[in-house]
Amino acid sequence: MRVRLRVVLIAALVCAPSLVFESCKQNTTSIAANKSPFVPCAMPSANGDVTVNAEPSAYDFPVDFNSHMARVRALMQCMPPFDDVAMPQGVHWLRFRPNWYADTVTLTSHGELWITYWPKTDSSHPLEYLGRLAGGVLRPFRIPQQPYYELKLNEPQAAFPSVTGMQQFTGEMLSWVILPGGKVVDARAVPHRLKRSTLPYPLCKEGSPKSSVALYGLFPDNTWHPILTWRAWQTATFGIWRYSQYFPISCVGRFAGYFWATDDSAGSGPLYRIQNGQIVPVTAARSYLVTDKVMLLGDGDQYIEAHAR
Repeated sequence: MRVRLRVVLIAALVCAPSLVFESCKQNTTSIAANKSPFVPCAMPSANGDVTVNAEPSAYDFPVDFNSHMARVRALMQCMPPFDDVAMPQGVHWLRFRPNWYADTVTLTSHGELWITYWPKTDSSHPLEYLGRLAGGVLRPFRIPQQPYYELKLNEPQAAFPSVTGMQQFTGEMLSWVILPGGKVVDARAVPHRLKRSTLPYPLCKEGSPKSSVALYGLFPDNTWHPILTWRAWQTATFGIWRYSQYFPISCVGRFAGYFWATDDSAGSGPLYRIQNGQIVPVTAARSYLVTDKVMLLGDGDQYIEAHAR
């Protein structure tokens, strides 16, 4: 049975985000009672309508990437607002609005949080810079031959920060490593083991609908265990997620004893916290870094820097 519902996405945006989320939860409850597939909140089709198919085949592949991304954006409207994010107990965290935008992040083995960033500007191709972030305060760090375009930290977690960028005036791609004490050296002179990531990967792997397990997690003792059922994942995402090489369930990291998951097809997307088989919608955000002890989330010009004790 097919049911077509005319939904204007602007209406979802006009409503208070918390009310939209409550509406999503109510829809899930009523549908679950009828044992029907879960209906995404304002899932737009190409012509602007919302199409809901009560048959399981409606969620089979193939599916157009743009259509999937439209569903991701619609699901983001159902998430709690970024301003309402709450961290687990035992976490020290700070919400701030800086005068810059973050791009890439590295956490060193010494616990330093390095970021590449650009000042707030209207430029479509801004110059980028390097700095250290602590407690919401950014300390710029100058590297040779600044300024650069497309300055990138190469690993999310490493012994020392390794950065690569295109020099503004020559267009040359240059790479540097910052050693303890702030010494900057050419990356070619540094052993690869000092530049590579120390972040365990992957932290999650997919199950299958047949096994009823959606995700397995890698625990600190280096063993894999089921962390989320297929049913719980479908409930949390209103049935729009599937198993596919194109749109996988993505585990962005483990922080403060929780696994954190999102959609792998978007830099910013719905973010979930998972523990003991329970999945909690956190917000719609970009996860710049998620490690055992440090997390950095962003939503436009807002950021959350969190540290687990």
